[in-house]
Amino acid sequence: MRARPRLLKWAAPLALAAAWTWTMAAPARAGVAVIYDGAYQRNVELYSAKDHRYLSARDAGKIYKGQIYWYPLSGQVHLKLGPRPIRFSAGSKEVMLGNKAVLLQRPVLTRADQAYIPFEFFLSEDFARHMGIRTDFDAEAGVLRIGKDDDSDFLRYFSYPDKTRIVLEFDAPVPEPSSQRRGDRLEISIPKAVAAGGKKIGIDDERVEEISLSQQKKGMLLSARLKDAAAEWKVSRFDDPDRLVLDVFGSSAAAAEKSPLATVPEAGAEKTPQAPAPTHAAQRARRKIVVDPGHGGKDGGAQGLRRSVEKNINLLVGKQLVELLRQEKAY
Repeated sequence: MRARPRLLKWAAPLALAAAWTWTMAAPARAGVAVIYDGAYQRNVELYSAKDHRYLSARDAGKIYKGQIYWYPLSGQVHLKLGPRPIRFSAGSKEVMLGNKAVLLQRPVLTRADQAYIPFEFFLSEDFARHMGIRTDFDAEAGVLRIGKDDDSDFLRYFSYPDKTRIVLEFDAPVPEPSSQRRGDRLEISIPKAVAAGGKKIGIDDERVEEISLSQQKKGMLLSARLKDAAAEWKVSRFDDPDRLVLDVFGSSAAAAEKSPLATVPEAGAEKTPQAPAPTHAAQRARRKIVVDPGHGGKDGGAQGLRRSVEKNINLLVGKQLVELLRQEKAY
């Protein structure tokens, strides 16, 4: 008979703790559409507590295509996304990204068998660098966009009648490069530079078949597979923005342009070399496109089950279409 009062003695604190975690974790919910690599994936709910958003660890595992391990007794949450583990502790602001400790703005919350992670963590640079995945959130449209964390425009090329121009952009002054030819490959070594990951682009014009970017022990390697055995080249560095420019000339144009390694232009010189005029066909193919998302003002259009408004979705799609058209360099 004496055991019963002991149970009652502990029941009140446990009930209060359970009520606190419940109130903190999920008093309000908001539906969000998840777009992964440009394709709709699923809808998830963001939980709001004291005007701060949280994402459940279970949903995080689903949308980032990983595995979630929640240990209620120890309060540990392990999120394994591929080979990159992330470890949280309930009630703590510290998160382990592999062996690196990072502080959250708010602690991880728990409720029953669920753990809730501060949503801004998934939008942070620490998460993006650790995972190689970029997450952007449009709160007005209720859309969460997830994609690989690489700027697809940092390496690009332009084909002209007399040469192929390859442009590699940097976020700092370009180190002094060196160039050499190995068989049908032209290799440009940039010391102390770091490639975000392997990248290969097919060109297949008259002079260059493809270009690739890779990381070597001493720096970055830009490689171009050449079609013309007599092709020559010129490497230049420029600033504002910092970039390396590789021009590959066909044998007919090699006499006009030699292939020494160019250095940074002297003071007073033009920062950007004069690009050859595009061909008449390229000029004729360029078009102006006007994107009109539709709806707006008083007429917001249809409203979805999760209170998403048509005008917001239209505007989001319109902006993405504009970015895609700009990347084509033909509009």
